[in-house]
Amino acid sequence: AGTHVQQREAAQVFHYDLDDYRFIKFFFYLTDVDISSGPHAYIRGTHKDKKLLHQLIGTRCADIDDEKIVECYGAQNVVNVCGKAGFGFVENPLCFHKGTQPTEKPRLMLQIEYAINDYGNIHEAWGS
Repeated sequence: AGTHVQQREAAQVFHYDLDDYRFIKFFFYLTDVDISSGPHAYIRGTHKDKKLLHQLIGTRCADIDDEKIVECYGAQNVVNVCGKAGFGFVENPLCFHKGTQPTEKPRLMLQIEYAINDYGNIHEAWGS
């Protein structure tokens, strides 16, 4: 399972992305993914309805234990996304999400991100 820091670095704790305010991610499983292979998980509705504290601390939400995040938004809203190789889905990265820890077999996934801004070169775009 690793430490919380190791899990955070591997995006295996609930967090949300702030690469841009207008961006979307596409995911495609390259292997069959079930609950034992570490499915992608998200918390339904958190892309538009976050607690004020979670909005204020932004990406530092990854420092909060998953149990506390789930307690705030309800276990009934946690969705594990399983599927066969080739299965794809789209996500608003402003929702709380994570890759769960594989327990029996690995998960391979292709991720494509589309954003309005070229956030990798944002300083160049701003002339600094």
